[in-house]
Amino acid sequence: MLHNHPVKDHTKPRVQTCDHCHRPLVLIDYHEKLLKGCVSCNLWGRPGGRAWTHLPSHDLRTLEDTMREPMRGEKLA
Repeated sequence: MLHNHPVKDHTKPRVQTCDHCHRPLVLIDYHEKLLKGCVSCNLWGRPGGRAWTHLPSHDLRTLEDTMREPMRGEKLA
């Protein structure tokens, strides 16, 4: 019998956040490589990898513009 143990819901995925700005990390397909990173800090790496890099400024701007566009089927406010 369990007594005084906190119950954690492990069915909901945890959102990983940036260690620097604490914003959610995103996954992108960049030149046929899957990268995980932070748009705000421009830090990117392979999931599970240790090396981090920065995207070129023109690619980062394109990514930011893409993220601002409404998703297909999403209504504009």
